[in-house]
Amino acid sequence: MSVYREYGVIQKASRDDNRNVESEDLSNYKVVVPGDLVLNKMKMWQGSLGVSKYQGIVSPAYIVCNVVDSTINFTYLHMLLRSTGFKTYYNQFSYGVRVGQWDMHYDDFKKLLIYLPPREEQDQIVRYL
Repeated sequence: MSVYREYGVIQKASRDDNRNVESEDLSNYKVVVPGDLVLNKMKMWQGSLGVSKYQGIVSPAYIVCNVVDSTINFTYLHMLLRSTGFKTYYNQFSYGVRVGQWDMHYDDFKKLLIYLPPREEQDQIVRYL
């Protein structure tokens, strides 16, 4: 799987322009299950993250977070964390010499406070958007 700024988590084979080559040694790759939040720490400032709909593996360079709160609408979380306001936050907390190679550290990401309205309201927001 890959994480694209335009889509979030996608199946790698679904794009013919994906030039990333899997390593021959997959032992350090991370397992992703539907509902996991996957972060491309080098492209967070561009919105390269998302809640996965798929089961598979991702590069060890990605961060995989298990979402354990059953009251969260995964689509709501996906859209919220990829919104412009959150990209601004990621931009502020990304580090590096060159803009195109900035990294966001997981320790900074996990300090992020998000507003989670009741599930019914999340569902309404998703239906509206």
